[in-house]
Amino acid sequence: MKKARKYLALLLALACILAVFTACGSANTPAGTSETPSAPESAAGASTGTPADKHLTVALGYFGDGLDPIQSWNGWTLARTAIGESLVKLDANMQITGVIADSWKNVDATTWSFHIRDGVTFQNGNPVTAEAVKASLDRALKECDRAVSLLPVAEITASGQDLTIKMSEPYGATLGNLADPVFTIIDTSVDLTNVNTAPVCTGPFEAVSYTKDQTIEVKAYKNYWGGASPLSTVTYKLIKDGDTLSAALQSGEIDVGQSLSQTALPLFTNNSAYTVSVVPSTRTALIWLNYGNPFLSDANVRKALAYSLNREDLAKTLLGGSAATGAFSSALPFGNDGLTAYSYDTGKAKQLLADGGYKDSNGDSFVDKDGKNIELKLVIKKGTDNSTLASYLQAAFSAIGIKVNIELYDDVLTAMADKSVNFDIGVGNINTGTTGDPQYFLELYFKTGASENYGGYSNKDLDALMGKLSTEMDTTARCDIAAQAQQLILNDSPYLFLTYTNNNAVSKSSVKGIQAYPIDYYLMTNKVDIG
Repeated sequence: MKKARKYLALLLALACILAVFTACGSANTPAGTSETPSAPESAAGASTGTPADKHLTVALGYFGDGLDPIQSWNGWTLARTAIGESLVKLDANMQITGVIADSWKNVDATTWSFHIRDGVTFQNGNPVTAEAVKASLDRALKECDRAVSLLPVAEITASGQDLTIKMSEPYGATLGNLADPVFTIIDTSVDLTNVNTAPVCTGPFEAVSYTKDQTIEVKAYKNYWGGASPLSTVTYKLIKDGDTLSAALQSGEIDVGQSLSQTALPLFTNNSAYTVSVVPSTRTALIWLNYGNPFLSDANVRKALAYSLNREDLAKTLLGGSAATGAFSSALPFGNDGLTAYSYDTGKAKQLLADGGYKDSNGDSFVDKDGKNIELKLVIKKGTDNSTLASYLQAAFSAIGIKVNIELYDDVLTAMADKSVNFDIGVGNINTGTTGDPQYFLELYFKTGASENYGGYSNKDLDALMGKLSTEMDTTARCDIAAQAQQLILNDSPYLFLTYTNNNAVSKSSVKGIQAYPIDYYLMTNKVDIG
């Protein structure tokens, strides 16, 4: 691994040089009673005039393909920009808090009742009643497969401000799943022709315009139930590239940036011109292993790869955050650091390969079996930091005798889903706690035949545990089942968990109220101001 370490040091030195160059050259992405959520925050900088003139420019790394919450992952953009709101949300401590609903009750194993907050209006002035909420939820459940996968609803009824949701079966994830922005409440009584560019929602900011892959313009909704924003308007710019994002902050082109790269953060930390907010996130950097590759269908090879990785090193250098044990970070209530995971042990990795009949029979430094080297294709999203990570992984796997070739893609998830790509190792950074509950992620990524189970992993015992999790209503018991599920996954090693990454938000020091949240689809509130 000495070679790998030297190579990593070289790569990091290069990354730092690039970061400095960028800096110098930039002068010109459970039941209970709710409480009022914190108001969306705004970016600083553009105007120093009267409150009515206050304007903020914010960079995001993801827009989606519009603003209709039931299309793709667009709801996340509505939540991030504080245009839209759901019945409930997850606060900075990953606790369920009320938004459109101000109280709720789990009536029985299949029935939930919600009281819709009095005085809430849509951004066109129409009152938000239980019937209006029902219409919005019905639309999502009728037209969006992801909404259906999140909530097996039998019936929704409304009376005055009281909403009742009856599930088709006992379903312990109901409340947390309702926090997913796919269930953003919109006014469906209006003409929905332009819903993908100008939905009528309930948040402190209303959409003015949406230009695909470029900008979203919003203005403050003065009759927002939680209090009007002190800002007048906000422009959101789509900036996917990390170097471009850092340069835009340094040049003053933007006032706020979300999810800066690990190598760029030092440019802004301890700099009085900026405010940096960093929190442990619900994201896990991980690797898919494709069972379609004969070598990777061998548990010895998968476990050898797992032991070859120095997760502590990755956390300190390339990825930030902390070394991962299982799928869920300790930022989540069901994160479990007591799992039996993989330490960094290249000796054990090499022994596993030898036990499996792999050896370097031709002196080329790579192990082979039956005359064929283990040679694997690694796919990862394009980007400077990702390229550095890919090279690190390549060196780490090479150190135990496994050859890896790297391919870069605009969208690594799309690449893995494309059968013609024929990947062996896929690298991503996935939000494992989007609903504050373990069920959705486990079912989406690890269940036999699941849509994001790109490596074709299957374990009947794990599938049975997920079925048990679905009907368990007790929170503590759900966490215990999630721990059991994670241990089964670790034992099989179909995925390699690298680090639990951090979320960050960087703003000009004149911007007040911007903070990073564990779930990165939250950012703006009605409390953000320009000081």
